[in-house]
Amino acid sequence: MADIAGKVFISYASRDAGIAHELCAGLETADIPCWIAPRDVRPGEPYAAAIVQALGTCRMLVLVLSKNSIE
Repeated sequence: MADIAGKVFISYASRDAGIAHELCAGLETADIPCWIAPRDVRPGEPYAAAIVQALGTCRMLVLVLSKNSIE
C-alpha cells in the first residue's frame, strides 16, 4: 500500500478533472503532497476501495465544488 497518510485528498466530479489536476499540480509545486484519482489508484486495485482507503487516512480533504459536482 502506498503511503497515503499526510496527503491532501482531492475530491472532484469527473467533468472537473482539468481543474482538479491543476489544483493538485499547484499544491504539489508548493510541496504539499496530494492523493487524486485515478493517478494514485494502483494498477489492479479496486477503484472504490482505493478511494475509501485514501479518505480514511489522508490528513485533509479539498472539495472542488462546482455545478458538475452538485448535479
